[in-house]
Amino acid sequence: MLNRLIKRFAFEESIRNEMVFSDPNKIRMNPRRELSTGIPGVELKLTTGYPTDPWLFVRTPITTPNGVQKWIGFDEEVDKPDNTDVLYRFGSVIPGGGEEIYYNDGGAWRIAVDSVQSTGTITVVDFSLIAGLTYSINSFIRTEGEQWTASVDNDTTAQSIADDINTFANVTATVVGAVITITAVDSGVSGDLITLATTGGLNLVASGATLTGGIDAEFNTVQEIRDNIDTLLDFVVNTRSGDKTIFVHANPKTTDPKVSPLVKEIKLLGLYEVEWMEDIKFDTMRNDMHDKIRFSFDLELEMPVATDTIDLTTDSFAPDNAGYNIMSIESVYDMSVDPERLNDLLLSYAPGSAKIDGETFDNGVITLSSAVPLGNIIWIKALVVPEIAVNTDQDFFEVKNYPCIVYDKIKEMSSRTTLKYTSGSGKDFVRDIANGTAVEVQPPAVQDLRFDFSVYTSNQIDQSRLMSAMQEYFNENVVINTNALDEPVTMILVDEYVEEEEPDLDDTNTGSGAFVLRSVPFFLKKSLDVPLVLAVKTDFRVQVES
Repeated sequence: MLNRLIKRFAFEESIRNEMVFSDPNKIRMNPRRELSTGIPGVELKLTTGYPTDPWLFVRTPITTPNGVQKWIGFDEEVDKPDNTDVLYRFGSVIPGGGEEIYYNDGGAWRIAVDSVQSTGTITVVDFSLIAGLTYSINSFIRTEGEQWTASVDNDTTAQSIADDINTFANVTATVVGAVITITAVDSGVSGDLITLATTGGLNLVASGATLTGGIDAEFNTVQEIRDNIDTLLDFVVNTRSGDKTIFVHANPKTTDPKVSPLVKEIKLLGLYEVEWMEDIKFDTMRNDMHDKIRFSFDLELEMPVATDTIDLTTDSFAPDNAGYNIMSIESVYDMSVDPERLNDLLLSYAPGSAKIDGETFDNGVITLSSAVPLGNIIWIKALVVPEIAVNTDQDFFEVKNYPCIVYDKIKEMSSRTTLKYTSGSGKDFVRDIANGTAVEVQPPAVQDLRFDFSVYTSNQIDQSRLMSAMQEYFNENVVINTNALDEPVTMILVDEYVEEEEPDLDDTNTGSGAFVLRSVPFFLKKSLDVPLVLAVKTDFRVQVES
């Protein structure tokens, strides 16, 4: 089902730890403002005045709403007094943990340029020939013998000049040998206006008449984003190999130290494709358990041959664990000569072919650091992921192997409407001011869902270890994010995981339990296109003609 939905980034105290501030001494959440006005948000930090630095920013939490098919709208809720503004740009997270920032180039999205400081150099060529000469920065003349000294050698003279430059407020200086590098304190092209000169001729040489190389950070206006956002997701996905992870940089700025903008909320309007119950049952709960629940499995084998390679796909080495999803091998010991398990023989493990889910693999090959003799007993510890299935009229995932977790029943416990996802009026909007239109999104129905589950294993040890792994899972995942929207819901274990005392006739060990997802949103009403009221007449006085 396709629908237009809003991804909201509200700058509230509850998400402070998920935000990133470029300089916490100059931009921050203001809790006093929220306490006094009830309005949360981010603003410039007031000291003797509000900072006028042009490129301060706050970064929203990172989100991955996998149900979005295209971003189609952008809006802000901000207070912007005169002489203030708020600009924006998007970002994502590249493999390896770095960040890439995306910027609208007036026709195509690309990697944005961060602000760069202007630089220049002064080089001491011959210290013995510059007595009484000068250098100047922004026409402030500094004379040898007064503010700095030429003595001993070129390098010492360069250090004397650098020490003097570091008394300036708008530049800093560093020295390498006889070369002084001067750097503008403020980043951006404004640093290119700082003048630089010397009177030393060929013996004290400036790199140019001004500092150079300053670059302004690239940010967008709200309308620039609105005009081009429909191609943003394609750019993000193409540069991230299909990943939809995104965040927003907000750049509040002022040229008047007496006022600051206040950024309350940012909204992204997306076109989503979501089947709501499928998203919760399969894409959210099944996948989350699949990704997080692991337990160890012990395997003892008598070596059929002397070898340093154990191929778990062959009959010689494939025992009862043939159907297990082995994610990794943790250790291998030769119990015949090392019963205390002091010498781990594991060198590497290469899993087999990917299974149908693309995330688990057939059994693979273990390589040992040394060969184990024929007849010795080896002990292998493997990390296993259980299969997870939903027991419906037509199984979503066919259970073939143990261990497995089966959702026996999923029950809708309650349903209500909430204003949590709206601006408080029961509806939420993303505006396009230039076109005089808005998209109206209706509030979701909210339900509590109860999941009754059973756990099946082929032996008592697996049942006990899987039970411990599941208890750890519920303890560590009190909040879980939905797959399609990446919105948090609360998860509560309501019936403790109980292990059956005896296996059944098939020697299957069974456990059971139940958990509840609280306040799961279901956006079931279609969004609407509505005209935007740009001005409201507030003079309601009635004129009576005599």
